[in-house]
Amino acid sequence: MQAALKILPGGTGGGRGGFFVPKGAEAEWRLLYNVIKDYTMGAVIPFSVLDGALGRSFRKSRTPLYRAIHEFETSHGLTLVPRKNVGYIVAEPNDNIVVGTKRIKRSRRQLRKGAHTVGCTDRNELTKENRKVQERMNAWFKFEIRRLTVRQAQTERKLQKEVKDRETGDKRLARKVAEMQSNISEFQRTLDRLRKEAE
Repeated sequence: MQAALKILPGGTGGGRGGFFVPKGAEAEWRLLYNVIKDYTMGAVIPFSVLDGALGRSFRKSRTPLYRAIHEFETSHGLTLVPRKNVGYIVAEPNDNIVVGTKRIKRSRRQLRKGAHTVGCTDRNELTKENRKVQERMNAWFKFEIRRLTVRQAQTERKLQKEVKDRETGDKRLARKVAEMQSNISEFQRTLDRLRKEAE
């Protein structure tokens, strides 16, 4: 793996800088991944742990974490969600759908902003070539917005089904527990009656 490089003053390097030395044996995203990969669902990863992995304040640059999360999602099927002033939580698989829906909504908002900016451009001030570019961009924005809208609807339907299935499962479990409790109570009453008869 190619390590990040930094220039030291002096030396025999070209230009103003000197020679290059590696800035750490591993990329920062991998240092973070090596930490988060051992956490399980529901676990909290404090900022202090991330700081320790990097040997610096993690919040000064969170960019390496995004790559680490991508690897974590690919290899473990889990993702991280932020917990304000604490750190990150390893989300349960069902929560991945919620995270994905939020990301789609953010993407669609950004696309709409871009479409608005391009669409409001004064065509009279554009060159002939740039007018063609604007037309292509307008068409692309419309296509992408429609695509994300469809994807969001599909994701939300899937989420609703997951929630409904979970609620159905919870109700079924509650009924079984109630039946077991009723059977235990009936057994206890029968046992008490038999003890009294034996006396």
